[in-house]
Amino acid sequence: MAGGGFDNLKMILQQEILDLQHNLQEKKYKSGGGDPTDRLLSRIADRNDIIRINTLRWVLEVIEKLEHER
Repeated sequence: MAGGGFDNLKMILQQEILDLQHNLQEKKYKSGGGDPTDRLLSRIADRNDIIRINTLRWVLEVIEKLEHER
């Protein structure tokens, strides 16, 4: 994959991270009350989003290391 391909991939990953972070922030402000099952499902969804964010950050680090090795 050419350097430009890495740049495009990094941009996509960074945008996805920002979108997930934004969604997490919105959920924090909207959360409250509700039925315990809904709260549990919301926490599970939040945890899954955090895992996605961390995974995407790890992928970005790997891409940057690959670029530096070239």
